[in-house]
Amino acid sequence: MKKHFFAFSLIACAVGVTLPTQALAVKLYGAGSLRDSLTEVAESFNDKYGILVETRFGPSGLTREFIEQKFSETGKSADIFASADIENPQTLFEEGLSEPVVNFTSNRMTAVVRSGLNITTNFLPYPRTKSFHCRISTIVFT
Repeated sequence: MKKHFFAFSLIACAVGVTLPTQALAVKLYGAGSLRDSLTEVAESFNDKYGILVETRFGPSGLTREFIEQKFSETGKSADIFASADIENPQTLFEEGLSEPVVNFTSNRMTAVVRSGLNITTNFLPYPRTKSFHCRISTIVFT
C-alpha cells in the first residue's frame, strides 16, 4: 500500500509540474515487472482526477531506447519512466532527456532452497554488473 501511495503521489506530482491544467493524458512508461501495480495506480489516478494515464510497459532498456527515439522524432515522450534499474533513467538524464533520477522504491532479494542444503546468505552467488548490485538477504528453507 505504501508503494502504491508513493507511485500515486509520483504521478500526481508529475501532472502538477509538467502538464497544463487542461491535460489530455499522462504518459507513463514502465518496466514490465511493474505492469500490474502501475496499471492499478494509473486506473486509480484516472478515477480520482479524470485524467487518462496512457501506459506502455516493457524491458527497461528497450523502453529507454523508445523514449530516445520518440524524443528525437517529436521532441516529446514519456511524462514518467518507472524503470527496473537505475542505469537506463540515468542515461536519459545524462543525455538531457529527463530531470534528475529519483529512486521511488526498492526491494530485498529472497532465495527459496530445499531443506538440507548447506546454504547461507554468504554462500549464494550473485551477479556483479554495472546496473545490478544485489545480495540475497533472506533464505527460506522448504
